[in-house]
Amino acid sequence: MSSLLYKQAVEQDMVAGILADAYQFSEEDLRRRRAESVKNVKRTNGRIALDQRVREAWEEGDEWQD
Repeated sequence: MSSLLYKQAVEQDMVAGILADAYQFSEEDLRRRRAESVKNVKRTNGRIALDQRVREAWEEGDEWQD
């Protein structure tokens, strides 16, 4: 189990690094995103799929930051 958690942490760190390099977020953007992520994880018991999040973003009218 710890091996799987380690691999997941590495993958998550890679994604976070890529996003941090590609986009510049303000402190407020990061706080808002963290609050939203906590809410989503609690609502789904940690079972969040990328395709589900993309569909939800489209429904809400969210757009990528430039």
